[in-house]
Amino acid sequence: MARKAERDTVVYDGAEASQRLRDLGFTKPELFREGMEVGLTARFSRSKFAPRTAGGYDQWATAVENIRDQLSKDGWVIADASNFPRSIHPSGTMAIGLLQGDAATGVRNATPKTARKKGPATWRVVDKNRQLDLFAKQIPIAVLPKVAKKSGANEPLTYFVLWYLDRKLREVRLEMSCPHMLEDGKITGWIERIILPPISLDPIDPATRRGDDDAPEVDVRVTRRG
Repeated sequence: MARKAERDTVVYDGAEASQRLRDLGFTKPELFREGMEVGLTARFSRSKFAPRTAGGYDQWATAVENIRDQLSKDGWVIADASNFPRSIHPSGTMAIGLLQGDAATGVRNATPKTARKKGPATWRVVDKNRQLDLFAKQIPIAVLPKVAKKSGANEPLTYFVLWYLDRKLREVRLEMSCPHMLEDGKITGWIERIILPPISLDPIDPATRRGDDDAPEVDVRVTRRG
């Protein structure tokens, strides 16, 4: 059910999450989950001889590739400015990216953060989201993506498919969420969160494997010299 959460975040889950994705124009709401499943298959196809970060990078890159490929069938176009891969809706009102979250990802009564500090490309889109949210604070969240076009903003409203691999529960939790707050380089606040069904690792990775590491997502952080 949709409800108000911390910082007035609107949270959707279950049937309302699927309907919210349709309202946003996604003709195939399950495409994000399917894209992540393809990414996970790539991750666990690596042997013990691969570098520890190879599987994590394969998961991220393959999921990004698959999701962007599926979105392109509905006219979405790819954008890779500043090594920051997104897909842009043909109307220019909305963009989608992929980021790793923390253990609160996909948990209804929690507030997730990104797993790592992000770089300038992410800072810019989160700041644009915040500006659009402030501009449209009296407008229902359901129509917020359209505000980006009407406001004359040169950046769309950006959502992220946030994912977390829970090794203990052997599942990957997912959500598609729209950020508007950064603290200490991590995304910590959300305009809305659309909780997606988790993915069980059992059919994808039935064997016990050595531990691997998640490769860093491409969005280079810059440390300024004093």
